[in-house]
Amino acid sequence: MALLGKIREKSGLAVTIIAVGLLLFIVGSDLMQTNSFLMGKSNTVVGTIAGKDIDYKIYQEKLEEAKSNYANQTGKVPTEYELQNINEQVWNQFIFEKTYLPEFDKLGMTVTEEEHVDMVQGKNIHPSIKQVFVNQETKQFDKSLVINYLNNLNSPQMDKNQKRMWVNFENSLDPDRLRLKYENLMKQSVYVTKEEQARQYHLSSDKASIKFVNVPFTTIIDSTIKVEDSQLKEYLSKNADKYKVEESASIDYVTFTVQPSLADNLYYNEEIAALKNEFKNTKDDTAFVNVNSDNRNDISFVNLANLPAKLTQTVSSPAKDSVYGPIEDMGSIKLFKVFDIKQDTVFSTKASHILFKVENGNKASALKKCDSVLTLIQKGASFEMMAAKFGTDGTAQQGGDLGWFSEGRMVKQFNDAVFNSGKVGLLPKPVETDFGYHIIKVTAPKTKTLYGIAIITRNIVPRDETKDSVYNLAGNFQSNLKSREDFEKAIEANKSLMKMSAEKISKSSKTINNLQNAGEIVRWSFSEAEVDKVSPVFQLDNTFVVAVLKKKTEKGNGSVDDFKEELTTKVRNEIKAKTISEKLASFNGSPEDIAKKYGPDAVVGNANDVTPGSGFISGLGYDPYLVGKIFGIKAGQLSKPIIYEGGVALLKVENAVPATEIADYTQFKTQILQNQSGRTEFSIRESLKEASDVTDNRYKFF
Repeated sequence: MALLGKIREKSGLAVTIIAVGLLLFIVGSDLMQTNSFLMGKSNTVVGTIAGKDIDYKIYQEKLEEAKSNYANQTGKVPTEYELQNINEQVWNQFIFEKTYLPEFDKLGMTVTEEEHVDMVQGKNIHPSIKQVFVNQETKQFDKSLVINYLNNLNSPQMDKNQKRMWVNFENSLDPDRLRLKYENLMKQSVYVTKEEQARQYHLSSDKASIKFVNVPFTTIIDSTIKVEDSQLKEYLSKNADKYKVEESASIDYVTFTVQPSLADNLYYNEEIAALKNEFKNTKDDTAFVNVNSDNRNDISFVNLANLPAKLTQTVSSPAKDSVYGPIEDMGSIKLFKVFDIKQDTVFSTKASHILFKVENGNKASALKKCDSVLTLIQKGASFEMMAAKFGTDGTAQQGGDLGWFSEGRMVKQFNDAVFNSGKVGLLPKPVETDFGYHIIKVTAPKTKTLYGIAIITRNIVPRDETKDSVYNLAGNFQSNLKSREDFEKAIEANKSLMKMSAEKISKSSKTINNLQNAGEIVRWSFSEAEVDKVSPVFQLDNTFVVAVLKKKTEKGNGSVDDFKEELTTKVRNEIKAKTISEKLASFNGSPEDIAKKYGPDAVVGNANDVTPGSGFISGLGYDPYLVGKIFGIKAGQLSKPIIYEGGVALLKVENAVPATEIADYTQFKTQILQNQSGRTEFSIRESLKEASDVTDNRYKFF
């Protein structure tokens, strides 16, 4: 009784505890999500642009709106890949609003009402509108379609979603026109001087012919050059600006793939077998298939040439009102019902062949070989063995079997020979076609029979029990791991597991090697993970993944480890360059004399009509630095050793022909402006993004 009293006394507390527990159970997952108000403001920020935070809720609304627009326009739900593209478009729109729009305001740029109307239904139609309102007969833009659409916009019959989409679209036109004005303003600010025009002319018109001595770096074996870590660090320090890195993560991981088990196979076999009698007796095959099959409307009339291969392998002459199966076929189990048999308008037959292709136009040789093999078959040799031995097409390994085919499907000579033979068996003479010479064997009489086939398909997919068992394997593997060292040892102990590596994963990655929809792993790598720590078990479709974070790289200057292979090559080539240069400099004479004294590793070559703007030297490859050196050497003078990307060279200018000055350089001014114009738009975007200090945290949410 005392115990009951205490329970009554504490019942209020107990109820409170239970209520709080239920509340946490119901909303706990929401409270713990990254966008929860309990988790703080920083966890609701999708990104920062120009010092302005982009809130998760606002971004999500824009994303959902974009997804809805996509679905309305295409009539389908976006795929995972399409969702990624939509996400990028929404993010770029935020960047545009936070970077471009303030610039427009500073310059006082506007789009007048007259301009807006002109874009929609005037003389200067916006390209997007031109693309949508196309006359189906003329295939050209039709302004009357725009006006008609606008007149019906407020009609009660107009779909609300369509109206909303149009309003959103029309609202996007003015900012886009402002962007175009801004970019055109930047382009117009580009000025090309007379000196620049003349330089462009000479870059393409000055010419030089040279003789060179070339010693490639590859002439010294890499293994003979020892590179110390201190040398790598020194080189990196001197060239730090060339070796910048973005924030990234590198992981090792193992996968546990969920595949259908024998139990799954048996389950689907039994499930589909249970339908067999009902399938046979049903009077509405279409409805029965649509209710019971994974493939809807799988019902049709086919000739023998197009009967399902698995069915013809089971029965040579399917009977009406019969059901065959269960039959396994390409990861599924099927029942085939022959619901009708009737006559087609064309014949079908079955045949095998051995093809002898004509090599180098020698028909006589191909025909002779074909005749000799045909004689062997006529004397009793196996057609199938001869096909495997002498056939020259893809049917050889199937004994030459072409299967069933309809009249008119093969090339005319082959078709006529088979369908006019009138009997089953070996044709007495070779048949010539554009492919070569054929020995043909008709293996079934021609027929016009059509079969009405209804198919019930069950795809063999892993059931929950199978997924759970694989998850348990992954969970048991992961549960005993605390560090990368544990991870490595566990893989060594389990030979069925293969370690995979993914290097330099970015925050925006959605795939990791061949793992699709890997955003959860990416979020873990950048948010929760510590180096050398093991992940929880991730599920990606039918694959479970356990990963270990082996490296995190912050944005900024790279380390030796980040670029070790590249740095090693650079330092090694510097050492080689010093050795080669000193040896070349020790010899005098003509290029031929120096090459002979140096040895077989030195090659003498010629290059004619080298232009300074091409950056290319025949025999030495593309190297603008080396080309520039040519036009700084006096004619007839042999240069000192010049180190370039591929080795060390001595250059001698045999003949230099400066281009004759011209009066009008306008075409070169146009060329420069076109080149710069193409880069202007990109440069503006990148400059504004850099100045706005864009931080992208979308990986935490999407």
